[in-house]
Amino acid sequence: DVYENEPKPAPGLSGLDNVVMVAHIGSATVATRDKMAEMAAADLVAMMKGERPRHCVNPEVYERRANAGYRPAGH
Repeated sequence: DVYENEPKPAPGLSGLDNVVMVAHIGSATVATRDKMAEMAAADLVAMMKGERPRHCVNPEVYERRANAGYRPAGH
């Protein structure tokens, strides 16, 4: 399910006997999930300070709201 709209693997890669395609489970390590939590928290702090989050997934929405004068509570 995760391969349909994501970048396609290199041609022939999925047919190799020595390749295992693991989709999103490949990121399910403690270290990776800890880093993901740190990044999300840092982006929340940035937003609360009125700053643009570093890892903005939909920058067009952020820019539209910023241009409309949206600011977090207290700013």
